[in-house]
Amino acid sequence: EPDTHGTFVLCGKDPVFNEVFSVMVNNLYESLKICTDERQIVRIFLEKLRQWQEFFEKNGINGLSEESQRGLYGELYLLKNHILSDPDYYLSGISGWTGSKNRQHDFQFGHIAVEVKTCISKQHQKLVIASEQQLDDTLVANLYLYHLSLSVIQNHVDTLPALVNELRDMLRSVHGAAFDFESTLMERGYLDIHAHRYQTTGYAVREENMFRVSEGFPRLTERDLPAGVGDLTYSISV
Repeated sequence: EPDTHGTFVLCGKDPVFNEVFSVMVNNLYESLKICTDERQIVRIFLEKLRQWQEFFEKNGINGLSEESQRGLYGELYLLKNHILSDPDYYLSGISGWTGSKNRQHDFQFGHIAVEVKTCISKQHQKLVIASEQQLDDTLVANLYLYHLSLSVIQNHVDTLPALVNELRDMLRSVHGAAFDFESTLMERGYLDIHAHRYQTTGYAVREENMFRVSEGFPRLTERDLPAGVGDLTYSISV
């Protein structure tokens, strides 16, 4: 409602909701102020509302779960240490980060796709595969499964916010890459207003592997399932 100066202010009683709502409004404003015509304004406005609706459906207002934090850390670790190897690749590397865009795999670069699995379990480690399509290489020439094994260390310096800031520093010089990174980061459920909740959980890398998924790899795909079987979740041993 408007205050005495005619400025609209939020009057919710939940401070967390107020913070998240303010971020959403600011994101809408920043996206719309560069529009040049009414049709573009309407299109961008509806697109952003859809993105925020998906954000709230997936994440709520309280930030990422511990499992989601680890999953995002694994994707960002792969980005920083293996994909963004040269500034010339920054833009294409970030544009290939597709896990938040309802794509089949976490990263896709043309006919190359990468699925990321991050875990903290003891040996023997198992990777949970979310569907019969996740390790299906029918539509890509090369499919890889990246496995990152972490130990959780309280108050360790290597935290999710620290890794986010490292990537921001790397990408700052490439405007398009920096913008795409922030957009995808938000779509993955990460907001800076929640960063303090992630600061005490640190990670140490125990092991990492990159597997080529091809004939003979332990997996289930659509062509392996009997008629009528679907909605499948299974695990494979590292």
